[in-house]
Amino acid sequence: MKFTTRQIRRAAATSLLLALPASAVLAAFPDKPIRLVVPFPAGGSTDLVARVVAQQMEKSLGQTIVVDNRAGAGSVLGSEMVARAAPDGYTLLLSGSSNIYMPYLYKQLSFKPIDDFTGIGMVADIPNVVAVNAQTPYKTVADLLQAAKAKPGDIAFGSAGVGTPAHLVCELMAVRSGVKLLHVPYKGNAPAVNDLLGGQIPVMCNNLAGTLPYMKGDDKRMRILAITAAKRSPAAPDVPTFAEAGVKGLESGIWMALVAPVGTPQAVVTTLSDALEQALKSAPVRERFASFGADPLAGTPADYTERIKQEIDSWTPVLKSLDLKTP
Repeated sequence: MKFTTRQIRRAAATSLLLALPASAVLAAFPDKPIRLVVPFPAGGSTDLVARVVAQQMEKSLGQTIVVDNRAGAGSVLGSEMVARAAPDGYTLLLSGSSNIYMPYLYKQLSFKPIDDFTGIGMVADIPNVVAVNAQTPYKTVADLLQAAKAKPGDIAFGSAGVGTPAHLVCELMAVRSGVKLLHVPYKGNAPAVNDLLGGQIPVMCNNLAGTLPYMKGDDKRMRILAITAAKRSPAAPDVPTFAEAGVKGLESGIWMALVAPVGTPQAVVTTLSDALEQALKSAPVRERFASFGADPLAGTPADYTERIKQEIDSWTPVLKSLDLKTP
């Protein structure tokens, strides 16, 4: 069997780290800044969550955590970058729902979106929403769907990219309502929001955190029609759930998790997981999360493993039925 240069380097780095006693690894880690890769542009909800959590984790770790935005291909580029990094705990990824979807969306991937990572812990859940430019005539989901039925394929909706959780929300809404919408993918939520506000697209599926700021105050430039949740969010109590709006089976939002390249020593994973748990339990993080509708999750490797299993079981049949393969 022939091994690639990447596999040889990773094996060598892993062997070297595993050869050290756990106490030595713990004593040495971290002794330099850590890079946290966010696979979406700055300004979006994933970026916001990353910066809030990183700032709090720095206090426990005693080292700077540099947030590095590496957007592209619905989070594939950033995820691939971390999958190829040395398994030493100094390059991390804020992974999420998109990693579950990737194998069903892309014909060729140079890495394994789940198996090439070691879970450090879950981070946050944020509901997804369907939003419209406030100048459109759509006041409810029923208004939007009625217009879509009258002009199949004419109404465009934006998303953070092909295969992102928000993209799938709009696709599922369309499939379950028997309408056809035109998807316009962007490289992240932030540029899609800009075009929605500017009127270039009338509709967008986004997460609550990236949408809520534009509904507050006097300058209400967009309207949220429905939210993916079992019940209404305290951050947006006037917004109905999709079930209330007449579309069933759209309760799943966007979740985020902290992961490292597979092969990262257990002692390093434990150190990072402990810091993550402390951050998620802290008042500053909980208060900040609540302000944009995010729910903190349990930051342990075991919680990550269980959530991944649940997500794979629930999304596999849905993704197969949608047949959203990209080049």
